[in-house]
Amino acid sequence: MRKLLLLALFAWCYDLYSQPAVVDLGLPSGTKWAKTNVGASNAQDYGNYYAWGEKNTKSDYTWVTYLYSGNTNFTLTKYCDKSEYGDGGFSDSKTVLEAADDVVYYSYGADYQIPTAAQWKELVDKCEWKWTDNYNNTSKKGYIVYKKKSNNSYSTSDTHIFLPAAGCKANKGTLNAGSYGDYWSSSLGSTYPYCAQGYFFHSGDRKILDGTRYYGRTVRPVKKP
Repeated sequence: MRKLLLLALFAWCYDLYSQPAVVDLGLPSGTKWAKTNVGASNAQDYGNYYAWGEKNTKSDYTWVTYLYSGNTNFTLTKYCDKSEYGDGGFSDSKTVLEAADDVVYYSYGADYQIPTAAQWKELVDKCEWKWTDNYNNTSKKGYIVYKKKSNNSYSTSDTHIFLPAAGCKANKGTLNAGSYGDYWSSSLGSTYPYCAQGYFFHSGDRKILDGTRYYGRTVRPVKKP
């Protein structure tokens, strides 16, 4: 019995810290990006949706169910750099997720994290992006992000990652899956602390924007340089 328990514990630990495959896109920082979203088995899969700073999925994404929400909407109990938005005037000046609240760190270990807004910007500035309606003949829409080449000629066999347009979750539903991508960063909102920065895209536009923290959005891990 003891041997079986030890084997079960080993299997659980191995699964918890099994590391995602990563791609070297030649970024100046040395950051490597995972091939899949957290919770996804394949590059084209959407994976799981998380509210910002939470490590578990859920069936209802609202301010009421948000881990760091106070007694009323838009009041916060952690990651609040403006006291007027804190529960009872709370402020802690934290503007980047701590490891304890990073679902990537929790899932894969200390070498991995949710990308910062700066790491998203580097991916935008230093790679080539191409929208597809049918990634690898899977009918999944999103952006193929290629390592830059001098001749600007790309195919899915070249070094790349794929970011599926997985949409997001609000309340008990999924919004815009198949047309919009909503990915968290680990950085607090640039203007209001009830938001966090993320990378948002559709076929005609893509940019780093602030998004309300209780929404469930997808997460793409990065491996630290």
